[in-house]
Amino acid sequence: MRALVTGASGFIGSAVVAELIGAGHQALGLARSDASAADLTAAGAETLRGAIEDLDILRAAAAECEGVVHLAFNHDFSQHQAARAELAAVETFGDTRAGTDRPWSSPQGGPVGTERDTPPAAGSPRIVGARAERGVRSSVVRLSPTVHDGSMCGLVQQLIGIARDKGFSGCLGDGPNRRPRCTGSTPHACSASRSRRHRRDRYCTASVRRV
Repeated sequence: MRALVTGASGFIGSAVVAELIGAGHQALGLARSDASAADLTAAGAETLRGAIEDLDILRAAAAECEGVVHLAFNHDFSQHQAARAELAAVETFGDTRAGTDRPWSSPQGGPVGTERDTPPAAGSPRIVGARAERGVRSSVVRLSPTVHDGSMCGLVQQLIGIARDKGFSGCLGDGPNRRPRCTGSTPHACSASRSRRHRRDRYCTASVRRV
């Protein structure tokens, strides 16, 4: 099966691409730059040049691929255009895949309490869930606020690095404090990517999974 992956050269996206290819699927990765395109080619993926703002490119790719895993986001938080662009991309994917009965997975940022927590009534999760009524095998994957791997990527590895450098891991008081609103353990990037591949393989309709 061929799957379009946006954000394919990113921290989680690159793990998703490796997971898809390792499971015998084809990955078509969206790449904004030459460096990202080179990384995807080296990983064994096909490359589609463009950005999430290029809705015509997204529409055409989503129509020809059996699966879509949407991970891209412009992390320039100084402007609201990034959020609007992401929302437009999600709407484009949902409309393109309506009536196809094909899988589409999209993320939801931020911490959650339990698997039973419902997505917000607005934004991308609402759009993804609503498209299930229009013949889309849609699913939302909720990632923990921190995701790590064996490198120095992510907050967890940074905290470990500080502890190694100082010789101890500091805490407040008796240590019962926790990172605000962070529930459970922090998932490894491979676990997060495997969850996304399973969402796509199992064709779960309007499902929500916390990782």
